[in-house]
Amino acid sequence: MDQASRFAAADKKSGAVWCLILLFVLITISLSQLTAAGGSSELTTLTEEEKQWLTQNPGRLTLWFNDSYPPIEYADADDKFVGLGADVIALVEKKLGHKFKKIKSADWNAHLKALEAGKCAVAPTIIENAERSQYAFFTTSYARAPVVIIGAQNLGSGLTIKDLAGKKVAVVSGFATESYMRSFQNNGINIVLVKDVSEGLRSVAFGQVDAFIENLAVASYYISQHGISNLKVAGITDYIFEWRIAVSRKYPLLFSSIQKALDNIAPEELAAVNGKWITLKTEQGISPETMRNLKIAATFVLALMLGLALISIFLKRSLNEKISSLEEAHKKLANSETRFRSLFMHAPLPLMEMDRKWQNICVNKSFVDTFGYTNDEIKSLDDWWPLAYPDEEYRKIGQTRWPLAIEHALATNNVIAPQEFNVTCRSGEVKNVLIGASIIEDKILGTLYDVGELKRTQEQLQKSLQCFEELFELAPFPCIITDLSGRYIMANQHFCELVGKTPKEIIGKPISSFERFADSDQFNQVQKEIIRSGVITSGELAVSINGKKHHLLFSSKTIDWNGQKSILTASVDISERRQAEEALKHNEENLRVTLNSIGDAVIATDTQGMITRMNPVAERLTGWESAEAEGQSLPAVFRIVNAKTRETLESPVSQVLATGEVVALAKNSLLIARDGKEYLIADSGAPIRNDSGDIIGVVLVFRDVTEEQAIQEQLRQSQKMDAIGQLAGGVAHDFNNMLGGIIGAAELLGKWLKESPEADKLWHMIIDTAERAASLNSKLLSFARKQPVNYAAIDIQQPVRDAISLLKRTVDRRIKIETSFSARELPVVGDFSHLQSAFLNILINAAQAMPEGGTIYVSTRVVELDAYYCRSSQFRITPGAYAEVEIKDTGCGIPREMLPHIFEPFFTTKSVGKGTGLGLAAVFGIVQQHGGAINAYSEVGTGTSLHVLIPVSTESAAEYENEEQAPLRGNGTILVVDDEEVIRSNTEAMLTDLGYRVMTAENGSQAEAIFSEKHSEIDLVILDMVMPVMNGKECFAAMKKIKPDLKVVIASGFVRDEDLEPLKAAGVKSFIHKPFRILTLSQIVHETINS
Repeated sequence: MDQASRFAAADKKSGAVWCLILLFVLITISLSQLTAAGGSSELTTLTEEEKQWLTQNPGRLTLWFNDSYPPIEYADADDKFVGLGADVIALVEKKLGHKFKKIKSADWNAHLKALEAGKCAVAPTIIENAERSQYAFFTTSYARAPVVIIGAQNLGSGLTIKDLAGKKVAVVSGFATESYMRSFQNNGINIVLVKDVSEGLRSVAFGQVDAFIENLAVASYYISQHGISNLKVAGITDYIFEWRIAVSRKYPLLFSSIQKALDNIAPEELAAVNGKWITLKTEQGISPETMRNLKIAATFVLALMLGLALISIFLKRSLNEKISSLEEAHKKLANSETRFRSLFMHAPLPLMEMDRKWQNICVNKSFVDTFGYTNDEIKSLDDWWPLAYPDEEYRKIGQTRWPLAIEHALATNNVIAPQEFNVTCRSGEVKNVLIGASIIEDKILGTLYDVGELKRTQEQLQKSLQCFEELFELAPFPCIITDLSGRYIMANQHFCELVGKTPKEIIGKPISSFERFADSDQFNQVQKEIIRSGVITSGELAVSINGKKHHLLFSSKTIDWNGQKSILTASVDISERRQAEEALKHNEENLRVTLNSIGDAVIATDTQGMITRMNPVAERLTGWESAEAEGQSLPAVFRIVNAKTRETLESPVSQVLATGEVVALAKNSLLIARDGKEYLIADSGAPIRNDSGDIIGVVLVFRDVTEEQAIQEQLRQSQKMDAIGQLAGGVAHDFNNMLGGIIGAAELLGKWLKESPEADKLWHMIIDTAERAASLNSKLLSFARKQPVNYAAIDIQQPVRDAISLLKRTVDRRIKIETSFSARELPVVGDFSHLQSAFLNILINAAQAMPEGGTIYVSTRVVELDAYYCRSSQFRITPGAYAEVEIKDTGCGIPREMLPHIFEPFFTTKSVGKGTGLGLAAVFGIVQQHGGAINAYSEVGTGTSLHVLIPVSTESAAEYENEEQAPLRGNGTILVVDDEEVIRSNTEAMLTDLGYRVMTAENGSQAEAIFSEKHSEIDLVILDMVMPVMNGKECFAAMKKIKPDLKVVIASGFVRDEDLEPLKAAGVKSFIHKPFRILTLSQIVHETINS
């Protein structure tokens, strides 16, 4: 038997043995599955809450699957989800009655991040570990496979993880195998991360790594599908992959639903899915031929078990049908051979085919193009040796190594591991070629790959790498290389000095071992951005190294380092610069806060008059925002003119620069803001000097004095009004005393004159005339604010209505009065009669302004006055709600120059004899007494409008009564104290007529003496306030000491509310205004004595 035959026989024998083993294992597994299928599984139903969640959240049923992890999960040619996981999920969907939205994922690390964030709700095939359990729930496992060591044929067999020390071992980045192998990193294993399983297997096949760690099911699938025949299972680890369904912890109800659905799937269904996708465990070193036999045997056994019921049918088929099938198979085989031959000839890689006796060599077109030798020149290996290896000594090496490799491959039915040779081409060029071969049935297919260019590239790469390492080490700043998980791979001397460690102490450690980031979230975000974009320039991070805070300016870029995606970072310690910037920023902030806190406006310029800074007050007054104004010339922003002449004033900047001194602004400077608003301003400009004393700019400080001047004007007006009021009050006081005598005497005479009609008529004329004089005097007192007020809660609209009723009796019928009251009731605290008098005066003025007729409009409403309005008013009012009464006419109007004087006493726009000039002056005083304000607006030819403002009260308005009453009589002793003889006599006579016993005193001193002697007899004291020797206030104090429960009525025609307040606080309960009539006197005396 020749050598080739022996190899074939050995291969068949090995295949037969594996078939028997496989048959036994399959039968055992089938029996165990049948046993499991025979059991019963109690169905677990979904709760109402779970059903409701599934129905209401279809958009959250997202399932991400790996597109390149066959046969567990992957995407087919149409990007559909297929594999073991797809079939299991299909069963789960059927149980739940809901479909998942399938999303293809090409990045496993991004896949896990999406699961953690909840963007991915379900991961169908995943291995559980501690890290993943923090953000995902895991179902029970539905499939298992051992994790194995995949290596080249020369790696050895029966290896364990410890045997991989000092070797390069590949794992897929992000897979559970990475975490598993990281735990052995301290054993000296050099871990190399790859993108996917395919890349890992290729890395082993081409000798880039020594071994690849992956589960047997996936690895076997790839090896089978891609025909990678030079690999084997070199060992089995203690790690078993148990595939489960993971659900994001954000959806607990979805997890419980999926687990129940998985529990409800019959064991035989899961067994069928497992049998469909997961191949059985292969032993180490199984050749492709043996694998093919195993597959044939597995197919046969599976068909045998599943199709026993159909065997009889197949046996009854006619022979003609079988022959037809065989002929069809032969045709397909021929077509397959034709396709193979076409692929062989046009493959881009040089290929050589021969039989097992090394004869009948056939080469493809790429072979001819690469080496120049044709099929006619190479019939066998004997023809090839002298052409490819003209050097006899070198040829002997090839002739020794190559036959041994082929013999070994034939004996094991395996591939010939690639070997490197120097092949001489027809042109004489020597190429460095990697030659490998595969045993395909009775043929040997050789591959010849020109690696010369690759080696030159590697050499160049090695030189570049060496140059990079030298530059890396010589860089004058700290440089590091880290992997994507944040572990140090390389560090230069400057970085070692920065952290105070040696390279050996740094390499392999996480960044957090030496660098504590002030903002860990920012660092994590930077890491993500580097990985996403590949580069970051001029980034900045605050970090603590050995307890000291550093600010690092860094640039980072992703690089490929030893086949592993890594991050290169170069940094510069800018801590001192940052401290200087922080100090400058602090000083700048202090300056900004200081400027913003200044109540005056501030503008700074450079020596060219260009604005460099403004504070908020300057922004408000000029109407320019600081950002807009900076860089503008000062006159463009700070526009000032003379308030009287409107001539443009010279810029203070030019004056300061010319003199170098502080310059005050011209008087009457008017600032015109951007919006046209005008402000009277005052203050100065000053130079800004540097440390050398040179002027580097100008600072302008100014303030708005508009309100200040208005207040001064109001003060002057108020002082003038007070002076006039003092004069009017003094006149009214003396006039009241005279009127008191007239009215008192007339009232006493009245009861004796009623029998004479003529005398009674004259008596009424005296009373009416005196009352009109008293009314005139009352106006003077109202203006002077000396008239006492009887305050009560009233509806202000009622005195308005009464005043309108009184006016309608006498007004010209051509004058119409229209009213508009905003509310049913508008309560204020005030004196009904005084307010009625004030509104009547205004109405009379309005009627007199329309001699040809017109319309008077009267309206009421509630208004809110703010602090700014109150400050700018000439009245002493506070912010809050006010009742506004507006009385507007359509009369002739008041000229502008006269309008400011209409409230002055004796000022009138009417002709002589038509008015006294006291009506509006009295209104002015009454409004002030009520804590209110009055404003007038007028336009010649259009009319005048007066607005009366009185504070709104929370008290309900009381009804005002004004009924005629008879004098009240009484008894008791009353002391009358007044320095006017007429007043004393009239008061004594009135009181005597009312039934009282009366004593009199002409001043306070005399009254004190009388009271000291007869205080036990005196029931009441009627006391004047203004008297010689001792005034009323002093007299009251002296009497109070003698008799603390003294009852007193203050009688005066000239007293202010502020003078009455201390007396009221001391016990004075009553006040009577002179001149008074007997009815008023009787009521007040009766009420005081009996109180």
